[in-house]
Amino acid sequence: MIAIECQGSKDAGVESVTLFNSETNETSSFPTQGVFIAIGHQPNSQLFRGQLDMDGAGYLLTGHHEILLPLLVWGVLDRLGES
Repeated sequence: MIAIECQGSKDAGVESVTLFNSETNETSSFPTQGVFIAIGHQPNSQLFRGQLDMDGAGYLLTGHHEILLPLLVWGVLDRLGES
């Protein structure tokens, strides 16, 4: 799943995210009240190696890890536009 758009408003904040499934070419809406994007860093998860499920890059698998990466840009750019 790839996050392609955030829905919401300045007053209400984030209300949902549109996700794209690259295997089926379908989109779906995921209700949420916030987003987080991690850009250009490496996970500090060595402590959990062998104890919790991780992907090949060392990120802990939570079941919703696909939507955590590319979403915060919308909020950051909106905030920068206010300055």
